[in-house]
Amino acid sequence: MICLFDRYDQASFDLLRSLKATGLDCPVVVVQDDGYLSPDVESPYSYFTGDLDTPEGRPIYFNLVPKPHLWEIRSSNVNGEILDMIQIVLFIIL
Repeated sequence: MICLFDRYDQASFDLLRSLKATGLDCPVVVVQDDGYLSPDVESPYSYFTGDLDTPEGRPIYFNLVPKPHLWEIRSSNVNGEILDMIQIVLFIIL
């Protein structure tokens, strides 16, 4: 069985909690992903784009990116750049 909800609101949350309390564990899919789904709830968008895979490690700030000696990191409020002398090696969009 699969639990398919149009949106993840209080009613669908209560139904899902009741089903889990009875011991029924099924995959949950929500059609309208508002960006605030619990980790055990999937959306078709995240399934087909591969966003369900958790990345290894933790995110870091752009100025903590490991770089070779004498390379430079510059940033503005819009983007960042990693430079070797004056040549752009990596362009980062913030």
